[in-house]
Amino acid sequence: MKKIKQSAVFVLLGVLLLLTGCPDPVGDDAPAGALDSRLTGVWRFEYGSMYEQITITTQVNKPGYFGTFEIGGTFTSPTNEYKESFAGHIAWAEPFSNAEGILIIEYFPGRENRWPYWGGDPAPPGNFYGVYYLDMHEVGGVLQAKIFCTNDQERNYGPTETADLEEAKAKFIQDNISKYLNLSVGDPQKKQ
Repeated sequence: MKKIKQSAVFVLLGVLLLLTGCPDPVGDDAPAGALDSRLTGVWRFEYGSMYEQITITTQVNKPGYFGTFEIGGTFTSPTNEYKESFAGHIAWAEPFSNAEGILIIEYFPGRENRWPYWGGDPAPPGNFYGVYYLDMHEVGGVLQAKIFCTNDQERNYGPTETADLEEAKAKFIQDNISKYLNLSVGDPQKKQ
């Protein structure tokens, strides 16, 4: 009798798992308004004299936000050295699939925490900025993704910031990826 009860419990648990699904720690899509946990950590891209490092945390010190985002890097050419850096709170995170999505960053206070533009350094129109991630997958046990900072492709890498979060959510959608990214450039960053 005891074996029948144990078997029935295991069968019920099996049916329950089949009906509700067993979450895959890296495979399930995160819902809108959730940060994909695979993104947290340090990401790095290196190629010759160029490097870029991105740090994504879940450290939240602003209610309703998801964590922090910081980028820094140097790009050197024979005639110029370009440095980039900015940082802020992750105000919104929305996966489009298991491999791509958007992070909307609200800059930390201070001019040094804003995105520097290729065509000069204009004052941005707001404090909310989009960062797309694409093609996130493992290669040889190392997670990699293309993490792109947005630039207005129609205005020679012009600013894309918005004045508020709701405007940014409406602007940085999956259908607008080609409007704000130059997909012909960009190698994947590797998670460290």
